[in-house]
Amino acid sequence: MATDTLLLGEGAYAKVYTKKDSALKISEIKSLDDLSAVVRELYVLNLNLPGCVPYKSCYYKWNYFHIVLERANNSLGQLIKRTVISEGRVLELSKQLLHHVHVLHQNDIIHRDLKPDNILLKGDTLWLCDFGLSRRFTNEYGRGTDYMVTRWYRAPEIWKEEGYDKPADAWSIGCIIYRMLYRKVPGKTLKELEENIPKLTGESDLQTLIKGLLQMDPSKRWTASRALAFLGETPRVVSPFIMEDTYSVRSTQREIWFRKFYSNFPKEERVLSHGLMIFDSVDQTPENMCYSMLVACMLFKTRPSKILEYSVWLLKEMKTKNLLTNLSSFVGFNCSTYSRMSDWEQFDGDFDSYVMLKMNSKKRKLK
Repeated sequence: MATDTLLLGEGAYAKVYTKKDSALKISEIKSLDDLSAVVRELYVLNLNLPGCVPYKSCYYKWNYFHIVLERANNSLGQLIKRTVISEGRVLELSKQLLHHVHVLHQNDIIHRDLKPDNILLKGDTLWLCDFGLSRRFTNEYGRGTDYMVTRWYRAPEIWKEEGYDKPADAWSIGCIIYRMLYRKVPGKTLKELEENIPKLTGESDLQTLIKGLLQMDPSKRWTASRALAFLGETPRVVSPFIMEDTYSVRSTQREIWFRKFYSNFPKEERVLSHGLMIFDSVDQTPENMCYSMLVACMLFKTRPSKILEYSVWLLKEMKTKNLLTNLSSFVGFNCSTYSRMSDWEQFDGDFDSYVMLKMNSKKRKLK
């Protein structure tokens, strides 16, 4: 590491250093879990959603992934430790936080690790960062089980192992606002939460907001959009920028290899459609089909382990060497600027029609 760099922060999957006017996030890739965190991070960053830390570039070198981001002045965690934040500023920061999380949820993304240290500040601007634990979600509730948020910001349903959905992020927001206002968290264990939450009092906007976000029952908990409406804010409607892709003409080998996956996993439409879109932007080889499916597996809420295992098995059958290194290079070269979202639902579940469209299209634009 160069002498002009300083360590800014360190997490479970990466270290962040200064790099001139940028922040350099470096992740050592020792396992598929390490690479999964990078894939999920790149997916969210490349959507260019407002409120996410601006992304510049990435590259893979010597078993390390490097992600270059715009550099902030400090984190919300640092601000809370250094100063008493006025109620007026707590309110303004809360509005920004709610807007940004609402945009994530609108695009079916759950952050899964909201806490002050993962919220950056540059002047009066607030950014969300650290999307290595984020997941794509559908409208199904309660399916996720491997929630990883820091304990102090963990929702009751996570403590009870009842699964999670977007309300878990809303709970974390409530804890963050509570900590900004009172310089402590509402509870560090489930027992403390069950004792302290019913005692919440006060009628100010911030206190009412906290009570709405810290409902023990996730079905009664305020969403980010409801919280914004309470504060007189209009929730933003933001769809990600989707790049126009160029697709190859119909390829017999391409269809054969895709059908290997579809015939074995016909119920995994979202993963398969996403994998196919990744594959259609890279060189059309059997290895890349497997790599594309592996990357797609890493993006969704509950990793389809059978597809992942099947992809690895196929690559071994092809006598692929250095699988983790090759897969990391594939992500670095082909997934550093992709922002594709599955659109197969427009076919009302007729996945065969969707696949045939992809097989025959030379060019299309996602909506």
